[in-house]
Amino acid sequence: MDELYQAAKDAFAETDACGEFTQAIALRTVGGKICTAVIADAVCGDRSDETVLIAALGEAVASLVCVWRADGFPVDLPSMAFRKMLCAHNAQNADAQIWMLTGRGYAPVRLGSTVA
Repeated sequence: MDELYQAAKDAFAETDACGEFTQAIALRTVGGKICTAVIADAVCGDRSDETVLIAALGEAVASLVCVWRADGFPVDLPSMAFRKMLCAHNAQNADAQIWMLTGRGYAPVRLGSTVA
């Protein structure tokens, strides 16, 4: 998770987006490629940032982390809309590990279990 977390944090340096609902997402494909995107407003209806990221993947996702642009860069789930888009784009993405904070610290959870 450390490499993905850093990649997500680094993505913020490449944008001026800094709204209340701005988040960065870093994904690792099954082939090892890391893709990042900053989602300017994760709760709005505009899904263009997410669409560009998904189009750049080229293969199934192995793991991902989402970081909010807030003090401490907390890890959280990306929007439900984005998670559903990933699963709809490639059925294998449902098996990707999504990192989230649990009662025992950070742990991977199967992406598909977060959209049911």
